[in-house]
Amino acid sequence: MLGPLTPAVPASAVITDADPLDVALPVPVRSTSSPPDATLTCIEPAKNSDKFYILQCIRAIDAATNVEALYVYSRYGRTGTQGQTNLKGPFDDDTNAVTEFDKIFKSKTGRAWEVRAQVPTKKKAGKYDYIES
Repeated sequence: MLGPLTPAVPASAVITDADPLDVALPVPVRSTSSPPDATLTCIEPAKNSDKFYILQCIRAIDAATNVEALYVYSRYGRTGTQGQTNLKGPFDDDTNAVTEFDKIFKSKTGRAWEVRAQVPTKKKAGKYDYIES
């Protein structure tokens, strides 16, 4: 299992020295959109809340067995802190990993990945805004 990944890095650059999974590659681009990689923010001044959520699909190769696996990695917390991490997987194919990514993205933003760049007419309370990929 991967150890803690502290910095927010693009999915194409996730490498840690202490982990047996020491090479991470981006999941192939979907036919109609960009690779699954998102930075989200939720700012609610009335609640004194300022949170971030980083969500990535990564492909890792176990150096010991040379077996490829897919994971959905997230780091989240209050802005200005290191936050917490979560790693879901391994998934045996791209479809399952991307489906899990889409499910998490929609639960956090209230929007489907395919329409992430469209500006919502009204912000949903408690939901994150998509700021970059």
